[in-house]
Amino acid sequence: MKPGKSLGLPTNDSKSTPTEYSDVLFICIDFENGKQIISRVIDNDCIGKIEAQAGVSIFDTRTLMNSPLPSPSQETPLPVGLQTYNIGLGGSPSTKKLVDRRFLFGETKWIQLADLSASIEKLVDRTRNIVLVGHGFAADLHVLKALGFDLETSIAGFLDTEAEARAIFGPPNARGGLRLGRVLARLKCAVGGCHVAGNDGNFTLRALLLLAAEAYSGSEDSLDGSARERLEIIRAIGLRGEVTTGVVD
Repeated sequence: MKPGKSLGLPTNDSKSTPTEYSDVLFICIDFENGKQIISRVIDNDCIGKIEAQAGVSIFDTRTLMNSPLPSPSQETPLPVGLQTYNIGLGGSPSTKKLVDRRFLFGETKWIQLADLSASIEKLVDRTRNIVLVGHGFAADLHVLKALGFDLETSIAGFLDTEAEARAIFGPPNARGGLRLGRVLARLKCAVGGCHVAGNDGNFTLRALLLLAAEAYSGSEDSLDGSARERLEIIRAIGLRGEVTTGVVD
């Protein structure tokens, strides 16, 4: 599936049904040291030493469908559509302090591995159509499967921003050319705090928005005024990262 129609943009995709696109939550669930999580789960050792993180970032398309679309200038507030959370597992006091300082979008919640799956699930609204998003998504999907995360109920689709970037920019001409930071650089989005899971989740969704806008590059004149305005708002949210502060209960 392509993200454009869920964002209220016209597409030529006639193979997908309307229910795939209505009332969508784009959710990125990103892990740092996911292999440690898988190992502990396989060994049934939820209290052993671990140093890992889970980040959850959510973009609510109702922001675009139900809100007036203001000018995307830096002086004008944009609709707030991104909610971002960071969940920490284990770690030394110095590591926790570093992660707390580097998380850009709220406060990190430190929990036990045994509580991770429930903490993630609490953030997922299964009454909505959910599209799971990742950048090089396979590794994160392995962690979700190990945790027993429900990948069926209300899941309308999956999107990999690495694949989206390849479709738009073509194959990379250098090793690592489609890494998240490099993709965002090509999209003129400043990135920081990498390798904090919540930050990576947030920037992955911003890459999704910017790639959705980039797909219309050179064809904006074919869009009507409303679609062009929406396109600019989507691009502006991707660049500016309008967020609400995320704190896991």
